[in-house]
Amino acid sequence: MKRTGKKTILIVEGSALQALSLKSMLGKNGYDTLVARNGGEAIETARKKRPALVLSEMFLPDMDGLGVCMELKADPALSGVPVVLVTELSDLEDILKGLDCGADGYITMPFNPEFVLSRISSLLSKGPLVQNNRDEKRMELEYGGRHFSVNAGRAQTVRFLLSTYENAVLQNKELCRAQEELKLLNERLEDMVRGRTAALSAEVLERKAAELALRGSEERFRAVLETASDAIICLGPRDRVYIWNRKAEEMFGYPASEAVGSEMHKLIVPPRYREKARKRLNEFFKPGIGDMLGRPSRSTPCGATARSSR
Repeated sequence: MKRTGKKTILIVEGSALQALSLKSMLGKNGYDTLVARNGGEAIETARKKRPALVLSEMFLPDMDGLGVCMELKADPALSGVPVVLVTELSDLEDILKGLDCGADGYITMPFNPEFVLSRISSLLSKGPLVQNNRDEKRMELEYGGRHFSVNAGRAQTVRFLLSTYENAVLQNKELCRAQEELKLLNERLEDMVRGRTAALSAEVLERKAAELALRGSEERFRAVLETASDAIICLGPRDRVYIWNRKAEEMFGYPASEAVGSEMHKLIVPPRYREKARKRLNEFFKPGIGDMLGRPSRSTPCGATARSSR
């Protein structure tokens, strides 16, 4: 939402790219901006032109964001300027350091533009920052085996803790949104897996049906083969037998266990006639009809069928 009566935000950022991103975001939302690349430049710029708010990175070339905040708060002319730290605050020690230096809030990286704008608007709408009462005693506490001494007034402490709470709520919302997206992604993945599983199951069933049909066909073929009244011999490469039915066993005297895998001519043709027999076999397979072994025969897709004498 655009704002009337532009207020100036001082961006203290060592990264030119990050500074440009913040400057663009604030400019689109009605703020004027100043940019400082380090702590010394930030303090000098703030003294020349008092900003409405300072947005400072924690890690700077010459001093950290805590040092910048302390310098600004120590200057009577700038002590009322809200300072927001852009950091990765993650534990109590970081929060206590932010309180001790007088910071008014913090924003975690990577920042959420809506939260940044909301935090700035909240701080600027409340007028000048209430300063710490120097007469109040410092807070002394022990945490994690370490001693901390924090100089923070009640008003500043409440504001800082509210900022912490708002940031925690935002992070929780982001986490919930990420979890919901992950849940939806898992559901889509499960649907895809179920669909693929169903497709695979159907494919397996089809293959099993095909295998059963093939097996049945093979069994019927085997039954016909074994009950045939003709000798059926199927030849593969180099005239080697791969089918030798029961009638072939009766006609030629070799069991199928011995015939299968052997060269047919070595089984049933005397050595001196083998070459001639091979030649006649090759000639026989060209037209598919001929006279083999003195009996009328015909070629089939698997080899030759010889008629037996009855």
